[in-house]
Amino acid sequence: MRNIFQSLIDWIDKRWPLSALIRLSFEEEISGGPSYAYVFGSATFIIFLLQAVTGICQLFYYVPTTDHAYVSLNYFRIQIPFGWLIHSLHYWGASTMVILVGLHMCQVFIWGAYKHPRQLTWLIGVANLLIILGISFTGPTLHWDELGYWAAEVGTSIAGTVPIVGDIAKRLLRGGETMGQLTLSRFFILHIAILSAILMGLIGTHLFAFRRFGVSGPWDERKRKRIGNFWPDQVLIDTITVTLLLFILIGLSVYAPAPIEGPADPLDTSYVP
Repeated sequence: MRNIFQSLIDWIDKRWPLSALIRLSFEEEISGGPSYAYVFGSATFIIFLLQAVTGICQLFYYVPTTDHAYVSLNYFRIQIPFGWLIHSLHYWGASTMVILVGLHMCQVFIWGAYKHPRQLTWLIGVANLLIILGISFTGPTLHWDELGYWAAEVGTSIAGTVPIVGDIAKRLLRGGETMGQLTLSRFFILHIAILSAILMGLIGTHLFAFRRFGVSGPWDERKRKRIGNFWPDQVLIDTITVTLLLFILIGLSVYAPAPIEGPADPLDTSYVP
């Protein structure tokens, strides 16, 4: 089996720089040595992949219209095998991704990793956070349930209070004065196409910038003198962390699944968003 696997790698290597790409991805020295303080970036990337996979699975059944969005999503959650699990993983993964990015940026800031020559890496990270928040805002509206509808109603109303450009921003997001099909269509395009595509590009740029200058290491100069390897030491720590995180997400999905609100009712003034 090992010989077959090695033969496959050799065959690919002669036609594409697979070994060079693997070395570029894993052969890296870590200032201060492997640490659990470095897991936030890797964990965020894995959760992003989880969000992409679970989101694509739902797209096979989701219908982005005001009269079918809620029904199609409920069909996926109730009728499709493990649809409830996929949807709940996507639900909890969204919150987890925001938390991980926040922790990652706190760790980078406290350790001073935003300073020269890593300013661009830091700015791209800030842009990643803003795009992730945008994706988290547009996602719930796609359910077109009470929570999603009123969240968008409140959010776009807040955007409308911005001086000068507020009214234009609200109209662009809603597709008009009131919430309706154009609102759902625009949030759908923003969520799965525009913002997601921008995020993928920013993540790639962020990883490239990070590999250019590497890990800054702890703020203690004495600890920085210790050098470790990304492979296999840091990879093992990242794998343990991500595995534990996935178990937590599965546990939340099983015992606290994503809430199912009733269909959106614009006339329901009693709902508290």
